[in-house]
Amino acid sequence: MSKLSYFKYNTSEMSPSLIVAINETIQENKAYATVIWKSRADDAIDATLHNALKYYSPDKGELRNYIISTMKNILKNSFKKEHSTEDETLNFLVDSSQEDNINSELDDLLEDFSSEVSECIVEFLPYVVEDYEFFKELKRNKMKFDYSEILGKYSSKTIVSALQAITTIYLPKVSEFMSTPALSTVGGIGTISETYQKFEAPVKVRSVVQRIALVEGFSTKSLISIDLNQASSEVIDTIYAGNESLVLNFEGKQYYRSPKWGIVSKEELVQSLKEFCLSYICKRHGFLVSEIIGDVVYLLGNSDKVNISLFGVECGISYDMVARKEVVC
Repeated sequence: MSKLSYFKYNTSEMSPSLIVAINETIQENKAYATVIWKSRADDAIDATLHNALKYYSPDKGELRNYIISTMKNILKNSFKKEHSTEDETLNFLVDSSQEDNINSELDDLLEDFSSEVSECIVEFLPYVVEDYEFFKELKRNKMKFDYSEILGKYSSKTIVSALQAITTIYLPKVSEFMSTPALSTVGGIGTISETYQKFEAPVKVRSVVQRIALVEGFSTKSLISIDLNQASSEVIDTIYAGNESLVLNFEGKQYYRSPKWGIVSKEELVQSLKEFCLSYICKRHGFLVSEIIGDVVYLLGNSDKVNISLFGVECGISYDMVARKEVVC
């Protein structure tokens, strides 16, 4: 909303909080305007804003319903005027029967979108990121998921309209994230158990009693412990936070780039970072795994500093020195 518009209506009887609520509600429904009015969406948004600021009051019902209803119909009169017989140039190109068809198609689109199309869009949205190439090209050979349940639920016309809306409105929101070239890729990351087997230490931690590790075997190297869950949080806070190349917020859900540049959920990211951190520390810092208890890994090595590097960014990893006592088993 422009400062001039705000000043104009803020000097009226409408409360500032209601003015703000009207503006926010309209902004939240810009996608609706885009599907309904396409290239004239901005005109519809502006007209809806001025209509609501001038005429809306709480006794007219819930604000969002008022905005949607107004936005749906706000340009219909002007649409008809643009095709009226008063415009000689347009009248020469479009006869009255064609005009009726145009307005009829518009009414059909408005009716469809307000019901089935919007519902169909909602059902497709959870798949847009993970099945991006399909929604981008709309080719069967690009399809990763089975949409038979959705396809069997709606008419062909509804499905086509929904896919067109997703292509127009939603794909631009994810295209930059999906098209960003890999900052770097990390290969050779095994599972935690695979890394344990590959880098198994000669000194075994049998148990931990009052912060003292009871171990079998001898080594002059230091014993440290790292909480892998905490390590993954440190990597997320240092490397991922605020990085739009690595994190996407889309329709209330977050997507992340894994160390291998795959697209994963938060839970999957945490697990992949646990695996990455353990693998990196063993390979790059020469640590060996003495034991893993829960999320805590006990490592044998000489490095006095533990860090990782991912996507060209270094991140320090917290660890604790562990006192140990040899036992005979």
